[in-house]
Amino acid sequence: MQIVDTVRSIVLAVLFVIIAPILGLVAAYTHDSRYDELLDDW
Repeated sequence: MQIVDTVRSIVLAVLFVIIAPILGLVAAYTHDSRYDELLDDW
């Protein structure tokens, strides 16, 4: 059972490392587009 927990934690860590930059890029892109819309309103 210890091996299963170790593998699961490693897989979750790898998924987080892969997904975190993607989420960051998406957040930055949506933030920039919202900022541009605010500038258009001005």
